[in-house]
Amino acid sequence: MYQRPPQLTKENAAKYQQEDVATHYPLRQPYPEELFTVIEDYITSFHSRASLSRNDLGPQLSQQFADDMRAVTEPFAVRNMLSWEMSASVFWGKPLNKAADKS
Repeated sequence: MYQRPPQLTKENAAKYQQEDVATHYPLRQPYPEELFTVIEDYITSFHSRASLSRNDLGPQLSQQFADDMRAVTEPFAVRNMLSWEMSASVFWGKPLNKAADKS
């Protein structure tokens, strides 16, 4: 199966093009986007993961988890809001038949 290389650069993209692994389009690295969330929403997001669901933890551990997460995140919050920057490198391309044959 064709997999994206972990550290894709313009040079790597050109190399894969030369090896007929993929046709590609320009590598794009958008500016970091600043994201915001309320602390309570951030804590709630962890309960949507299977390993920390409220059903599995039960009410007592869920509350303890929320209290601990609040204690950890509050020093980084401004007016009860957390913020962070997120960006991504995108390699637009289409695997060639030769790449499909290698799987």
